Amino acid sequence: MCMSLKKLFTVLLFVSCVGAQITHAQSKDNIFRQDAATFSRYKVNAGGAEQSMPWAGGANNPQFGLADFNRDGKNDLVIFEQGAGVRTFLNVGSAGNAAYYYDPSFEQYFPVPRYYMLIADYDRDGAQDLFHYGAGGMSVCRGYYDSKNILHFFPAEELKYTVGNNATLLVIDVNTTDVPGIADLDGDGDLDIVTYYLWGAYLYMYRNMQEEEKLPAATFKLKLADRCWGRVFQDVSRTHMLDYTCDNSGLKPESANKTTHGANAICLFDYDGDSDIDYMGGNGSFSDVQFLKNGKTEHGASIDSMIAQDTIWASTGKHVYMPNYPMASALDIDGDGDKDLLFSPHAPGTENYRCIAYYKNTSNSSAPNYSYQSDSFLVDQMIDAGTGSYPMLYDYNKDGKQDMFVGSEGYYQPNGTFRSRLSYYENTSTGADFSFTLRTKDFLNISSLGIMGTIPATGDIDRDGKDDLLIGKLNGTILLYRNYAASTTDVPDWRLEPGNLKDNTGADINVGGFAAPFIYDIDKDGQNDLIIGNRAGTLIYYKNVSTVAGQLALEFKTDTLGGVKTAPPISSYGYSVPFIGKLDDTGKEYLLLGSQSGALYRYDGFQNGNVTGAYTRLDTMYSDIKVKGEYTAPTVADLDGDNKYEMIIGNVLGGLYMYSQLFKSGIDNKQLAPRRLQVFPNPATDELFIGNTTAETSIKVYNNMGQQVHVSCAMSGSLCKVNISSLPHGIYLITATDNCVTSNARFVKE
Repeated sequence: MCMSLKKLFTVLLFVSCVGAQITHAQSKDNIFRQDAATFSRYKVNAGGAEQSMPWAGGANNPQFGLADFNRDGKNDLVIFEQGAGVRTFLNVGSAGNAAYYYDPSFEQYFPVPRYYMLIADYDRDGAQDLFHYGAGGMSVCRGYYDSKNILHFFPAEELKYTVGNNATLLVIDVNTTDVPGIADLDGDGDLDIVTYYLWGAYLYMYRNMQEEEKLPAATFKLKLADRCWGRVFQDVSRTHMLDYTCDNSGLKPESANKTTHGANAICLFDYDGDSDIDYMGGNGSFSDVQFLKNGKTEHGASIDSMIAQDTIWASTGKHVYMPNYPMASALDIDGDGDKDLLFSPHAPGTENYRCIAYYKNTSNSSAPNYSYQSDSFLVDQMIDAGTGSYPMLYDYNKDGKQDMFVGSEGYYQPNGTFRSRLSYYENTSTGADFSFTLRTKDFLNISSLGIMGTIPATGDIDRDGKDDLLIGKLNGTILLYRNYAASTTDVPDWRLEPGNLKDNTGADINVGGFAAPFIYDIDKDGQNDLIIGNRAGTLIYYKNVSTVAGQLALEFKTDTLGGVKTAPPISSYGYSVPFIGKLDDTGKEYLLLGSQSGALYRYDGFQNGNVTGAYTRLDTMYSDIKVKGEYTAPTVADLDGDNKYEMIIGNVLGGLYMYSQLFKSGIDNKQLAPRRLQVFPNPATDELFIGNTTAETSIKVYNNMGQQVHVSCAMSGSLCKVNISSLPHGIYLITATDNCVTSNARFVKE
C-alpha cells in the first residue's frame, strides 16, 4: 500500500534562458502528469476523423521555429506565444508530409522568449540557437546537446553593434511590437540581422563580421552596415517606395518626417531561388502581407535592392488575409528540403480558430511554387474554442458517462468582433477505448445571442431536482437555462430564461466582470448555492434561500468567500474559475481555482459548511501545474473508472490540456523517488534490456504519436528482455511502473 505523499518534483523556471530549479508551491500532492500516454488514452473525434493532438492547448498568435530536440536527424517544431511560452511538437512526418505530435517533455529545456522568437543555427554547430527580445532589443540563447542528445540552451547573450570606427557597443533597437529578420545577407556563411528603424520607415542592416575577421563561429560581432537596406522606404500605404535614394530626397517634406508603421514583422529568405535574400513583411496596419523581390542577382549589384513588390501577397493565387497584423515564417515544415510558408497573426483580432495558414512549396528551392494548403494548419488537430476555454464535465445524455462542454470568451469573426459559443463533446467511450466526439460547436445556438463569454455550470439551482445550466459572461452577468425535462433521468431540456440571472431582490447578479459560476451546496443545508469566480480573483457567494420546489431565490452573502484570492498582491485581477469536488482517490472534496497566472490554487476547510471563516490554502500551484497559456479553468473527474482522476484545463489560447493522476494519494516520497531507468543497448535492433525490474513491473512502450505499442517482456533476474524486432524504425518512449513509481526513458529502434 502506498504511504503519505511528499513533494515529488520541483519545476524548472527558465527566465531569459537561465534554468533555475526552485520550488513553486506548498503542494504535497504532485500526482498529475501530462504525457503521451494520457494524450493517446483519451481520443477526440471531430468532423468524422480522430484529432492527432486534441490536448495540445490551442493557438491564437503563434510564432514558429524548427529545432531537432533529440538529435534524431529530424527537425521538430517549436511554437511560441506571448504569455504562453513555448510548446514542443515532435516531428512524426515523412519527407513532404508535415505531421507533428505534441510532446511537452522538451519544454523544460527551452528558455522563455520575450515578444518574439527566431530559431537559427548561427554558430553552425548543429544545435539550433534561439533569438528573442531579451533585456531590451535582441538576445541569443546558444543551443547545445547534453550527453543524452537533448537540446538545451546556454544563458542569453545580449547582441550589440558598433558604428563605423567607433568601438562603443550599442544595443540593437527592436520595438516590442516588431519581429526582426535573420539571414546570411552577404553569402559569407554567418548570419546578419535586419530590423526596422524605430519609426518603421527604413530597414537597418547589421553585418556579422565573424567570417570577415575569421573569429570563432560562436562570435557575433555586429556592425551597422546599412541604414537603408534594400533601398526601400515604407510609408503609411501598402506600397513601398523602391529604388529609394535613402536621403529623403524622393519624399515630400511631410512624408519624410512622418511617423510610419510602428509594428512590423520581417521574414527574410530566398523566395525565388536566385541566391539573394528577398523580404516578406507583415504590418500592424494591414490584413495582408507584402512581398518585395531583391534584384541584387538579376542586376549583378553589389548591394541589396528591392526591384518589385506584391502589395497583397499572393495576388496571383489565394492571398493571405488575417484582419490584424499577419506575419510570415519561412521554414521547411514538411521536411522535404525546401522552405514552405506559414502565416499567423502577430496580434489579437484575427479569426482565432483559423490562425495558421500553410503554403506548401510543391516545387523546389531553385524554382519555388507556394501552394495554399490550409488556414488552420495544426489547429484543426486540436480542440480550439477560439480565445479562452472553459471546460465542464457533465453526463448530459444520461448514459452514465461524463460528456464534455467547452465554453469560450469567443471566436473572432472576419470583421474582428467576438462571438461566443458552447461546444458539446459526447463521451463515446466503449470498454477500454476512451473517446469524446464533437457533436456541435454551437450548443443551444448560443452564438445567436451575440454575447461575449460562455463559462458553463450545471446543477439544480431552483430546487426542482433537475440540473439547470448557467452561462457566465465577460460583462459579469449570468444567463439561466432552466431544465424543463420530465424527470431527472431524461436528457435536460434547457430553455433560456428572459434577461440575466437575478437575486432574491429582483436585481441582476453582476460580479463586475468575468462571471465564472459554480453550483454547489457550500453551507451544507441540503440546497445548492451559487459560487462565482470573477475578474478580481475572489469568490462571491449567493445562498439558495428557496422554500418551494421550482422557486429561484438567491441571496447575496459575501464577495470574499473563504478569504480566497488568486490575484497577486500587486494586482487587482485574478480571474478565478472555481471547481469544487474530488481531485483524487481519497474521496475528499477540495476547492480548486483557476487563475490569470496559469497556476491552480487549492483550498481546504469548507467541507463542514463553513461560509464565514477563512479557508486553508494548500497550494498556489497545485500538483506543480502552471499551464501554458495562462487564465486556467479546471474540471476534474474519474473518466475511466479506475479510481484515479483526470483533469482537463482550459486556457487563454482556447485549447485544452489533459492531465491524469499518476500516483494514488498517500505515497511516501521515499518510495516515490524516481529511479534511473536502465535501457540498453540504445540504439537497439531486435532486443532491448531494461534493468532494475521485477515480475511486478509494468512495462509499456509508446511511439512518437503517443500510441501504445504491444511488446513482450521476459524476465531474467532483474533484467526485462523486450522483443522489439517487429517495431518500425524510430524513437520510442518506454515506461516502467511498480510500487506507484513510474520511470521512463527513450530508445531508438534501428
